[in-house]
Amino acid sequence: MRILKLFIISCIITGMSISPSFSQEKSDEEKKAEYTYREIVVKEKREQANTVSIITDEEVKKSTKTDLIGVVNENVPSFYTGNRGVMGYGVASSQSAKMTIRGMGLSSWGPTTGFPILFNGIDTTATVWSHPVADIFSMKNIERIEVFHGPQPVLFGSTALAGAINVVTKRQEKDGYQTTLSASYGSFNTTDDYIHHMGKIGILDYGVSYNYMWTDGHREEEIDGKEYTSQYRSNNGTARLGLQMGENFYASLTGYVMDMNIHDPGPENRATDAEDLEIFDILRSGVSVSIHNSFKILEGYIQAYSNQGTHEATNPVTSEKWYKHVDSARLVKIQETLQKVIPGNRLTVGYEYKKYGGEIEKTSGTLMDEEYLTDNSAYGLMEQQLGFIILSGGARYTDNSEYGGYTAYQGGIIVNPTKTTKIYTSAAKGFTIPGIRYRYNPNSPGGFIDENTDLEPEINIVYEAGIEQMILEVLTVELIGYRVHAENKIVPVFPPPPPAKFDNLEDDIEYDGMEASLKLSFKNAGLRASYSYIDHEYDDEDGEKQILSYVPKHKAVFGGYVEFWRLSVSVNGEYVKTIWHDYSADEKLDDYLVFNAKIAFSIFEGVEAFVNLNNITDQDYATFIRDGGEYTMPGFHVLGGASATF
Repeated sequence: MRILKLFIISCIITGMSISPSFSQEKSDEEKKAEYTYREIVVKEKREQANTVSIITDEEVKKSTKTDLIGVVNENVPSFYTGNRGVMGYGVASSQSAKMTIRGMGLSSWGPTTGFPILFNGIDTTATVWSHPVADIFSMKNIERIEVFHGPQPVLFGSTALAGAINVVTKRQEKDGYQTTLSASYGSFNTTDDYIHHMGKIGILDYGVSYNYMWTDGHREEEIDGKEYTSQYRSNNGTARLGLQMGENFYASLTGYVMDMNIHDPGPENRATDAEDLEIFDILRSGVSVSIHNSFKILEGYIQAYSNQGTHEATNPVTSEKWYKHVDSARLVKIQETLQKVIPGNRLTVGYEYKKYGGEIEKTSGTLMDEEYLTDNSAYGLMEQQLGFIILSGGARYTDNSEYGGYTAYQGGIIVNPTKTTKIYTSAAKGFTIPGIRYRYNPNSPGGFIDENTDLEPEINIVYEAGIEQMILEVLTVELIGYRVHAENKIVPVFPPPPPAKFDNLEDDIEYDGMEASLKLSFKNAGLRASYSYIDHEYDDEDGEKQILSYVPKHKAVFGGYVEFWRLSVSVNGEYVKTIWHDYSADEKLDDYLVFNAKIAFSIFEGVEAFVNLNNITDQDYATFIRDGGEYTMPGFHVLGGASATF
């Protein structure tokens, strides 16, 4: 009956198309070139009913950041994450990558659990703990990054409570080959080296890349007469293979592997002893295979992917490997879009099956042995263009093996009175079905529990309205306002009475926010500035003031670049004000203003030398607190090198 219900819903449900494209008829050559599949979701921002930021490969290249999460943080004002060093974010108790979008995304027990990060369509979430691992994303072969602001339940499902990040890698467009080599060295014995090669031979295209990162770290902590550092190492590899099968089908195989070693020396002025120090060894990988079809009135794909990881933690004092977990996720997805049957209409239906879970071991024994949950989802998407107005709406139904069925929705109205003006409003109900961490509660002080089946999904309902205006084809201005209503937040409930477990918070959380941005672009120069305001305070059921942890009330990001002769100079900045670690404990994080710059010189065509200047003003600040102590960020530091493309 469940499968029948899913099938019926997938056929009759209407929904919001996040990636439709209403355009004029194209030539056969244009259609053929356009068909070669991309994992891009947003084809045209003017037809996107909610806010999305697009970060291009040029913006990634101009950044001084060595990882994609840093690039996103530098370009998207409503996105925020803490940091802990020159490289690397950390996990577990050093989980400084507390990522939020518009104040949403953090779980009550620490890490990010509110949005997926996808690599060429693969959801990279570590499914035992229901959170992405920020350190995975150091690859350099990036075509674009799409950052969705707010819930995205229809296309991305249960994990997209706060939004989504979609990473798309480069692919060779024309017959031929291209190789990029880069090597660098800088402060704290830091290096970031990579090679990327891609090619196309007739109907076959391919790409491979490898990235090596190392730093001794900027901190050395002496505890009981022994030095502990913030050393970090990562090896990252990606590969993709595409095959054009006639004019109507395209097959794609893509994958990644990431091996990292993270040393956590603990915070400065720590309140605990050396027994809490940790070294993490993490190996994660994923592979996806898909077949895409494209006909005059029908286009879509079938995709299957696997994502898995092994996480180990060692105490550097005792050399004891005290923790290990293995997690995995398997997904099969079918999606088809019917278009042009009715003028201005696109109808998409899809079905998705996902199985996820894993096992956890500690020195005290197995905490969780091979536990899995499964989701069956059906979704529908529809958009209708009526002159300069686009109406959209959609929904997804998910049936979970433990928590039953749940429906979420999103929809909106877009008005494009001119080619340079977009006015829009939307509403979305995002949801997160309780994951393995909540269902089995393996880290409870009371021990393993198998009784959390009465939990309700977390819900975020977001309303937003905005306007985007282009002026003289060089200046783009955007202004957005939104309201967030959160229900059923899952929180740990500690004894008495034992044992501890998770429960839904009775209080609803409501707050407002706004975003503003402008971008000025010329041929050889440009400026950008964006600002986010989040009213992160709210009252609980007792009328007491609470605050959203790791959510800045004010954040501004800005930058500019200029190119002349053989020289390119770019400057980026970030300003953060009024952000708290834990309001009730009165632990306020530093306000800070940080400037970074990159200078590149073209020695000859395809070869350039560069230097990254980080924290130019030597700002003293910290973005993460643990055990009452701060993880102070590095002062002024540099990374210089050279790259060649041929």
